[in-house]
Amino acid sequence: YAVVGDRVPYAYRGKVMGLIVSSWSLALIFGVPIGSFIGGVLNWRWTFWIFALMSVLVASLIFIEARRSTADGNKTEEENGRQAGTFRDALKVPRVPVYLTITFCNMIGFYGMYSFLGTYLHRVLPGGNTASGLLIMVYGIGFSMSVFTGKIADKAGKMRSLIAALAVISIWLSCLAYAPSSMPFLVIGLFVWGLMQSLTVTLLSTILSDCSQSRRGKIMAFYSLASNLAVTLGSAVMGPVYVGYGYAAVGFICAAVTLIGFVLSVFAYRRYGKYEHKTDQSLYR
Repeated sequence: YAVVGDRVPYAYRGKVMGLIVSSWSLALIFGVPIGSFIGGVLNWRWTFWIFALMSVLVASLIFIEARRSTADGNKTEEENGRQAGTFRDALKVPRVPVYLTITFCNMIGFYGMYSFLGTYLHRVLPGGNTASGLLIMVYGIGFSMSVFTGKIADKAGKMRSLIAALAVISIWLSCLAYAPSSMPFLVIGLFVWGLMQSLTVTLLSTILSDCSQSRRGKIMAFYSLASNLAVTLGSAVMGPVYVGYGYAAVGFICAAVTLIGFVLSVFAYRRYGKYEHKTDQSLYR
């Protein structure tokens, strides 16, 4: 995320960040079946050997890119480190605290719902695991569309697009528990949820990457921290709620938390909208 902020102009950074989000979402979708196929055809140990070789390839590409950037005259990591300041300084940068809070709210709502989606669909749908697996794949297909939604957000305005995406997610989470009564509504809703969630992840990482050039690495570290804390808390807190009160209760709570993120995004746009670069639109003319 930080490297994209360093290399890609803000005007079309959403498209590039969306490509990255699509890439790891597709890896999540296809990684498990590919690993299972390798283990079935060869041996389960070969799965680890092949992925180890892939990691060597990735490390080599990173090394080549690092040498190329140094040869191009970019600042060294030591020079950048002297300018970056402390982690506390990163939190003082305008927009950073509010967008980290929005990230936390969005991820709490997402993981709180998604963690128990398969269990819920397996229970309410006649097709069992097959039906629930196919429907979750519909969500994954929607999530992989961020490369296209990110490009649209570049033109429409990133902060404004984030408001719209969070509004749609808040409404959908409150309705998800009742969606299985209509299969077309459920399929379309899951696809749109994936679409909006991937757009939200793309936009939050893009906006935060633009808050400060010298402190970008530390800011994106906080972004990852907020996301991973939400992974843990969303599943842990919503588990007892799902067992005790059902999926509808989980949906209302997650929708309320996401709604807080939506309200904060409106506040951030009104207060910090001037930080949106004017070049966003001019480069497309």
